[in-house]
Amino acid sequence: MKVLVSFLVGKHTIKDAQKFLKDVKERSDGNIPLFTSDELPLYPEVILKTFGKEVPPAYKGKGRRPTKKTWIPDPNLDYVQVIKTRQNGRVVSIETKVIFGNPERIAQKIANSPVSKSINTSFVERSNGTLRQDCNRLSRKSFGYSKKSEMLEAHLWLLSAYYHFCRPHFGLRQKLTDGRRKWRKVTPAMAAGVTKDCWSVKELLAYPML
Repeated sequence: MKVLVSFLVGKHTIKDAQKFLKDVKERSDGNIPLFTSDELPLYPEVILKTFGKEVPPAYKGKGRRPTKKTWIPDPNLDYVQVIKTRQNGRVVSIETKVIFGNPERIAQKIANSPVSKSINTSFVERSNGTLRQDCNRLSRKSFGYSKKSEMLEAHLWLLSAYYHFCRPHFGLRQKLTDGRRKWRKVTPAMAAGVTKDCWSVKELLAYPML
């Protein structure tokens, strides 16, 4: 599986969800990642049609209307929803529901994950919080909010590149024993094996684009 960095500036619609998942599919190396999300109703249909297989309509005989197209999930497709129950505006319980895939295989993927040992939405929520904190274009009711989606998307790509290649993360730092420094700063790109060093902003902006 390649390192996936993908997002879409849009709305919670089937059309935008299809665009996003198509981009994720094109950026992957053919292996299907484990999908997790909240319980937004449109996700199962879009994921199934993007990573599933279409079944031809059954032939009912001459002069009879064929049945509608149907889709079946790919045998390697794993998708889990995080379902939150709220009372008086507060989350009182959190459950997970397997929509597509094998529960045992999903549990094994989670157990092998170097990041998290449970299925949750905390990472995407933390990512959204970081974006809102670092990108003034996402600030509501301010003079800095983005007026054009094209400019917002360009800004977010730059911010994403800086976040992964230039910004060391406290949780990724490595302890050193050479006596000169106590810790080695590590970026997400370094942790993923994409780069060996923490890039400067100048190096990021000067990197040749193919």
